[in-house]
Amino acid sequence: MFEGFGKYANGLLAVGVMMVLVGCARRSGGTIDGHSPAYEQIRLDPAHMNDLVVPQTMQGDFLPRASSYSVIMKSQYFGAFDFPADSVSYFLNGKRIKNKKRAEKEIKENAESVERVSIGEAGPDGRREIEIDYNPVLKKN
Repeated sequence: MFEGFGKYANGLLAVGVMMVLVGCARRSGGTIDGHSPAYEQIRLDPAHMNDLVVPQTMQGDFLPRASSYSVIMKSQYFGAFDFPADSVSYFLNGKRIKNKKRAEKEIKENAESVERVSIGEAGPDGRREIEIDYNPVLKKN
């Protein structure tokens, strides 16, 4: 039957069988009636759709400034200020601050954007080190 093809006969037969199988699979399309589902059949319920458009000016944990004197925060820095005040040491841009209120005030007043928040595990003395690196607000002269 495949005398003219010689050593290529088995390969051609295998290619032919694969083409038939692929053609059958593509024709059925994996659906019962052979048609793709309509948009109405696959569309989500509008109550389950959530669209979020983030402003282009958003940086890190801050939203765009309302004025030159205020910063609107959208999060509390991954819980950096949620620990008891006497169990935390803060390092703000490498500067150690033990007072929780002073550290939080400095971030709110002087940070334009927060670059990094690192919350360490509690040490043997029970204190936890929290590092916050931020870009300072440029002062206008």
